[in-house]
Amino acid sequence: MVTGWQKINGTYYYFRGWGGMYRSTFFQLGGETYYADADGKMVTGWLSKENQWYYFRENGAMYRNTFFTHLNNSYYADANGVMVTGERTINGASYYFKDWGGMAKNQWLNAQKRMVSGDPQTGWYYFGSDGKMVKSYYALLKKNSSNWYYSFDENGVCILGSSQYVRAKDSVSGKYYTMEHQYYTDPSVSDRDFFAAICSAEAGVQRKTGMTAVAMVIRNRMAAQNISLRTAIYKQQQFEPARNGSLTNYLTGIAEQSSSIINQLKNNGAYGAVDESQSIMDAYLKNGTKRVIPGFGDTRDDFDYLYFMTPKAFKNLNMDKEKCVTYTYTYKWTTSSGTAREDSHIFFVNWVKKQS
Repeated sequence: MVTGWQKINGTYYYFRGWGGMYRSTFFQLGGETYYADADGKMVTGWLSKENQWYYFRENGAMYRNTFFTHLNNSYYADANGVMVTGERTINGASYYFKDWGGMAKNQWLNAQKRMVSGDPQTGWYYFGSDGKMVKSYYALLKKNSSNWYYSFDENGVCILGSSQYVRAKDSVSGKYYTMEHQYYTDPSVSDRDFFAAICSAEAGVQRKTGMTAVAMVIRNRMAAQNISLRTAIYKQQQFEPARNGSLTNYLTGIAEQSSSIINQLKNNGAYGAVDESQSIMDAYLKNGTKRVIPGFGDTRDDFDYLYFMTPKAFKNLNMDKEKCVTYTYTYKWTTSSGTAREDSHIFFVNWVKKQS
């Protein structure tokens, strides 16, 4: 009489201690689950039983609590080994499995959680190439052969589709804002490095004083609007360097520890401007100390400006200089070819256009 696993004519069978063969039943050995068919043969591959599907490895062990792949399709077996269908949350991520068990990948679901095709719409859901529902992030997809950025909230609902912008929740206010897509695609660096990068990209030729003024405008906005640094910079149509590639170049250099970029930010005064603006703002918030930038030349005793732009842009937008409460900062600089130049920026408190 034989017991245990036996290979007979190329097929495995299992005989219990008293010699009886398992047939038409699940059985467990060594923490693994197996199934013997009506003839006692160990099952491998797919098994349909009582309207449930199971999958067994080549060694006969059932898949349980795990993803598995068969014929280039991904599946998931639950704790009982049952192939799942529909929407499931696994290890904190949401997935969608089709009626036949295959995981949905690169797939849209409509508001009713049904698979759809065609041009995506807000209110829909998207599952990426890894099968996970995109949440609190974006998906870069093609639309009419062009790149489109689709943004999703924390529940996975699509809240914006755009060729340029994304929607994201600010880490400070908890509110959603429309941002330049670089909000997601630019490299991640420390706040100090980020501040230095935007100051240099925006006002590097103005040296430390001009960059400190730019940094103070940003800090004033962050405080007034209760928003984070990245939101202040990437909000749509706010800072030109955020969308023209110059900020991206600085951030990439910092992230890659480029000595030329880092030395440039040190030598042109960008880091100094960041640190000085931090000290000024800290004193203001803690003690109410007036915000004064050394060498800026403003006759007003507190730097409460929230905006700045070139005089040409100010004029083109038909801004009301008096109601905006302005100060024109003039600076001298030298071009790469050695030409001396003098330019200016208008700093102002209120955004008010002239009455037409």
